[in-house]
Amino acid sequence: MHSLRLRGMNRVHFNRRILASTNAKFFMSRPPRARKSLFLLGTICLLSAHLGCSSTQYADKADEVVEAPDGSTPVDDLGADRWCSDFGQPGLDTTVERAWAGNMQLKAAWARLEQAEALAEIAEAPLWPTLAARAEAEYQDRQFGGAGISTSGGGPEPFWQISAAAAYEVDIWGRHRHRAKAADLEAEAAEAQARALAITLTSEVAEAWFDVIAQRERLELLEAQLKVSEDILAIIKQRLRRGLAGALDAAQQEANVESLRGQVSEARGLLETSQNRLAVLVGEPPEGEDFVDAATLPAVEPIADAGVPANLLERRPDVRASYLLLEAADERTAAAVADRLPRLQLTASIGFQAEQLAKLFEQLFWSIGAGISQSLFEGGRLRAEVEFSEAVAKEQLYLYADTLLEAMREVRDALVLEANQRERIESLRRELDIAESVVDLARKRYSTGAVEYLRVLTGLQELQQVQRALITARRQQLSNRISLCRALGGSWVEDVEPSIQPDD
Repeated sequence: MHSLRLRGMNRVHFNRRILASTNAKFFMSRPPRARKSLFLLGTICLLSAHLGCSSTQYADKADEVVEAPDGSTPVDDLGADRWCSDFGQPGLDTTVERAWAGNMQLKAAWARLEQAEALAEIAEAPLWPTLAARAEAEYQDRQFGGAGISTSGGGPEPFWQISAAAAYEVDIWGRHRHRAKAADLEAEAAEAQARALAITLTSEVAEAWFDVIAQRERLELLEAQLKVSEDILAIIKQRLRRGLAGALDAAQQEANVESLRGQVSEARGLLETSQNRLAVLVGEPPEGEDFVDAATLPAVEPIADAGVPANLLERRPDVRASYLLLEAADERTAAAVADRLPRLQLTASIGFQAEQLAKLFEQLFWSIGAGISQSLFEGGRLRAEVEFSEAVAKEQLYLYADTLLEAMREVRDALVLEANQRERIESLRRELDIAESVVDLARKRYSTGAVEYLRVLTGLQELQQVQRALITARRQQLSNRISLCRALGGSWVEDVEPSIQPDD
């Protein structure tokens, strides 16, 4: 399992405590003269801090740009801390879990998380000393000594050496710490983005699932309407042969029948494409597997409008990811500022050397040192890097504000559409009752010759249209509820696990 809580910030903080303790022990263990030299170097570094510049923490300005929700509570009736499983569709929940494990886009998101975690480990590396070992054998021309006097019989002589060297940059200004913190925050953001994608995927699977059911209902309705229209056409033709109906009546009904046949063909195509879409979301080839075991659209229970959740930042992983990226941009700005300040480098080496391999370990040499470096002229590059980093942080601040605003809008829109769509469905049901009464009355009057068949045909077409509109409205109601579930987010997304482990 990818868990930044196990690998990320806690481990970095633990590592940094070890480094701080190690630095203190190293300093106190030096001889007095060495300690004085280190102290002098450190004093020079501290004095040079005045040459640096401070950076703006844009994450602290987030509340000034956009106000978070004002303390309203989430919609409890939805069970918002879990996926909306109140649809009464166990097969849907199973299909969602299959999509979590098999969807290719989600697998790619987990792979991006692995990349971010690896980059975080790379960013932590400069916090530790480097250690290198070296062994070499070479021939040196030692014909002349320091005064130009021959020291041998002439010709090159062998020279053997084995050594180990260590180097460590004292992170006085936090240059490496800021970069490591930024990389950890970016890794956390990558995990949040993967979980945000899981929410989007879940909603898409649910949409495709209900699309399949809606297309089945629509196809069954159209086939039933076609059967009724064909029966009516047969009756009109029979009446035409008996001289009780006109040719115009038959032609109008035939046109209605052909229109319905075209809609039946279209519905079959839409049903198949909906099934194909669902298969790809699950991560399977579109080979005709039937994932949907329900025949009718479920009813949606009403909910109360409780407003936008006050903890939307925690509930929505996309909002959380945007804020983490804002914090990471601040850390990178601080690192860019630290790049302008002096660097203190500690070095140490120890080894053996000899002109004869058998005597290699008889002559020991060692060295220890410290050095300070300061860039004096870079053509404005370091200053421009600070300005660039601050501009990136400023951009991320506004992107975060926009993400939070969009999240609040999505919740409010879903709640508004939820209420209005319920009224729309009730209106269509009343309209359906009226249309059925109109068709029944028109048929009776047509049978007695009181009205022309056009009145019957018009009423029948209106009835069929309302029946189809009711299916569309019920499908839209489910879509609105899915949008609300997606907009609210929730802790249920923490159950989504990476489908491919690193050892795979």
